[in-house]
Amino acid sequence: FYTIVLKGIEEFFAGNNMRGTLVPSNDFSEDYDGYLLIGGEITEEDIRRAKETKKPVVLIDQYLAGVKVDCVVSDGYDGAIYGMKKLISKGLKKIVNIHGPLSHFGFKDRFDGYISAMEGAGYLPKAYEYDEDNDNMSAIIDLLLSRYGLPDAVFGCNDTAAIRAMEELQARGINIPEEVSIMGFDDIVNSSATTPSLTTFKIFKHEMGVVGSRRLQSLLIGNEPHPTKISLFTEFVQRESTL
Repeated sequence: FYTIVLKGIEEFFAGNNMRGTLVPSNDFSEDYDGYLLIGGEITEEDIRRAKETKKPVVLIDQYLAGVKVDCVVSDGYDGAIYGMKKLISKGLKKIVNIHGPLSHFGFKDRFDGYISAMEGAGYLPKAYEYDEDNDNMSAIIDLLLSRYGLPDAVFGCNDTAAIRAMEELQARGINIPEEVSIMGFDDIVNSSATTPSLTTFKIFKHEMGVVGSRRLQSLLIGNEPHPTKISLFTEFVQRESTL
């Protein structure tokens, strides 16, 4: 994901006579002209320390409510609502969400969209948190099947969660999408190589890098200094894992 974001940044820099150095998010020891802080792990403390340098700061793929700092994100809320409407239009009602830590703006934005769409349609939301580092998907699926029963669909807040859910359901003899539809988010490279191939949402990662870099450039030359939240719409990618 972030390799593609960085490629967008590098291309913009190369075309606009800018140079960048990749450093850890807690390293503000050098005297840089500005900062692009990248990723959902960026904290308020990181932003505070960056702002202390009195240099322009732009977040990419992170937004922290109440912290007025420039940021570029993908519109997961809109994408999730679009996806849920797609599933609901097929007659699916028991749709389960599996998400990562909700401290990450991307996961929280998609989760909020899921909740809004389900409640708006009069259906009960059901969600589980996936720990990607320790891979607790097998336990989640066991708990889901024993407590909730077989869902009509699973919406993963990223492709990794969706793919792992599909693998665990298939290991239990459940057919995808005939018995359970699976939808992901991000459109990572692996999503088109699964069996069946994964329905998902494309995030415009390269564009996020370019837009974030352009915003930083504007701040560096003193244009439009008021902080701005820029949100890029996603694109639905229909594949074989959903009806």
